[in-house]
Amino acid sequence: MTDGSKELSVEKGVMEVIIIGAGLGGLATALSCVQNGLKVQVFEKTPEILPIGAGIQIPPNGVRALRYLGVDDKVQSSGAVAVQAGNLRSYKDGRNLLRRAGGEAYVRDYGAPWYVIHRADYHRFLYDETIRRGVRTHLGVEIESVDFTIDQASVTTKSGQKFYGDVVVGADGLWSKTRSLLLQHDASPMATGDMAYRATFTVEQLQSLNNEKLNALIKTPETNVWMGPNSHAVLYSVKGGSVYNLVLVCPDTLPPGFSTIQGDVKEMQSAFSGWDPMLTDVLGLVSHVLKWRLCHNDELLRWTKGNVVIIGDASHPTLPYQAQGAAMAVEDGAILGHLLGRLGKSASSGQIPEKLSIPHILKMFEQLRKHRTTVNVRGAINNQRLFHMPDGPGRDERDRILGQTNWETQTPTVFSWNNLEYQRNMLSFDFIADADCAFDKFVQGEVARL
Repeated sequence: MTDGSKELSVEKGVMEVIIIGAGLGGLATALSCVQNGLKVQVFEKTPEILPIGAGIQIPPNGVRALRYLGVDDKVQSSGAVAVQAGNLRSYKDGRNLLRRAGGEAYVRDYGAPWYVIHRADYHRFLYDETIRRGVRTHLGVEIESVDFTIDQASVTTKSGQKFYGDVVVGADGLWSKTRSLLLQHDASPMATGDMAYRATFTVEQLQSLNNEKLNALIKTPETNVWMGPNSHAVLYSVKGGSVYNLVLVCPDTLPPGFSTIQGDVKEMQSAFSGWDPMLTDVLGLVSHVLKWRLCHNDELLRWTKGNVVIIGDASHPTLPYQAQGAAMAVEDGAILGHLLGRLGKSASSGQIPEKLSIPHILKMFEQLRKHRTTVNVRGAINNQRLFHMPDGPGRDERDRILGQTNWETQTPTVFSWNNLEYQRNMLSFDFIADADCAFDKFVQGEVARL
């Protein structure tokens, strides 16, 4: 709807969606809504879309969501690299403890490749596509309040301007204001005790070290995780293979009240002293570094209220140890737009089911997504335990279990990283078919009304 209008349009079949936040989840929602015949406005408080962040992974389920949105062909042209294998390594000497074949094996097993990409490149092609498809985006506009009145959706900006629509989607990230407004209390994410350093290097910088082991490692685009006591390191290539992204995770030393600060290079290098010499050689290239406090949340009581819903990190923030945070947000966006589109198409054809409304659809979305995203949050915590085991018998048993992994037939394991059933459910799940099934059952009266 336009500014100042209070008439809702769902009965006319022209649903209008307001999205708070132009991150990956918000942009995916916008694309899905437009693709399904809805009108969209996006409000982003930053005045400019800047190239922020570093590397990010797009696992097969994330690629499947991009395929639904019709933008999967833009992934590789934006500098993404198809992962050829995933490796878990010993922190002491870099010895490979477990290797998972990638490339065509990912396509065969999970229906899509696994990519790594610079977050700025990922964000840019999604943003450019929303503009190309006619999404109206308001940059530098901060939302101050949200109206949760049933059958109405509106937002008020910090300057006092009010915008009306049919649905409001809070995609405003880890520190979501929409989440706190919806829950009516401060729902800030919890510190986990971990923090992350991030750095990037050109291939030429890495080659300048003249480290034969490192030169052999960077010949093939693979993800590499060094697992050590209370800490781990991740290295993979982005930007078509010309740049390498390094993430170091270790115990949190940020002062209270801060989520990101400038890091101390010597402190970072000291935290990983005694690790694989190849890795410590790479750390010698770092001249400056930022560090981030890692936070997450337990499952929230609710994600919806009236015609308002929260998605992505606003509803289910997770640790980055399973490479699923962004993928889950993009899945959210694809599914939400799909369900709203089905409701809109039913309304425009005059076949809208009795008692099926926008709040029903939002509650259906929440019920569909809560279990899957909670499983992801817990899986990331499981990987934290896997990656951060201290030296001793427990670590030796972990290494033994990993060494027995057979990617064709399941061997007993307590870890999600090498659990075949868990990985299939996470990476191969058909979330659009799942949404269609829930919608059809509701319409046919096969399940209790929400």
